[in-house]
Amino acid sequence: MAHVELDHLQACLNFALDTLRKEMDKSHLPPLSQQSSVAHPLDDATTYLPSTGLFEARRLSLGASYSWHECINLIIRQHVWLGELKNLIQSPLDKCMEERFAGYGVACTDTLIKTGIIDYLSDVPNPSQGVSAAELASEFELDSKKLVPILRCCAANGWVRETLDSSFALNRCSRTFIEGNVGHKLNYAMPGFMSMVETIPHWVAESDWKLSRSPEQTAFQIAFNTPLLAFSWVVENPDVLVPLADHLQVFGDMSTPSIVADYPWEQLQTPVIVDCGGGEGGLISSILDAHPSFRAIVQDMESGCGLRITNVYPLRAHTSIIECALDTRAFL
Repeated sequence: MAHVELDHLQACLNFALDTLRKEMDKSHLPPLSQQSSVAHPLDDATTYLPSTGLFEARRLSLGASYSWHECINLIIRQHVWLGELKNLIQSPLDKCMEERFAGYGVACTDTLIKTGIIDYLSDVPNPSQGVSAAELASEFELDSKKLVPILRCCAANGWVRETLDSSFALNRCSRTFIEGNVGHKLNYAMPGFMSMVETIPHWVAESDWKLSRSPEQTAFQIAFNTPLLAFSWVVENPDVLVPLADHLQVFGDMSTPSIVADYPWEQLQTPVIVDCGGGEGGLISSILDAHPSFRAIVQDMESGCGLRITNVYPLRAHTSIIECALDTRAFL
């Protein structure tokens, strides 16, 4: 009996993993291990720039696979998401249940970060063995009966592992959530974000604004009970500004190394670059570090650029940044 789709996905997955292994060896990278107590170079896209071959091999393994003939020829024409393997095999009811309860995973991860449990587990004497939920409960004055299912949810999602009954240790990937690391910043988004997400069905199908395309009549205004645009609301709630700015900055920093390395900046006919929506100037600073003869202008809304620079962040110092232009009309 021919299992055409299953055979195709297996072939693509095998090819992707074989290619990833070869490219990692070429780049002299250590083997990947979930149980490692130290971060892997590939864990932080803001600091490590992989080779083109390694990037494509990782993308093949994680996100996209190609038809078998395209894999052989490395001609990329049509993407088939690796998730198709899961979609092909998994029961639709299991898939539905997993999707419905996905929010619990986010809440459980948030709990480990905001309580400080992640940082505590990263600094225990035996990180591979971890500690008991009872010890964590005692350390943070929490209820161990509540902690165990939260930790087990995180274990099911690969962030921690249960080394003994009700004892837990960090997996390698969760080290990104340690305070000071990029994952810690990424996880602190705008309070109420999940409420906004939950409002989307009502906004689209039931609200008085269901046919409106106005940026002042969205799920955001419903969830936060405000007539203000998102950026205006943030300005009026400065306690949200720092975590939100950090959260958004991570997205930019993840792409900065490749933008600096891959774009043919030396072919530009003008030595002045304008970064629209440049925030605190991170991308521009990195470009100027690589091309010191350039000059630059960072342009953003006052809430995105001016307020952050004057009240929250110093602009990443660079003598070639000639102006930070504030434009309150941008992105409205």
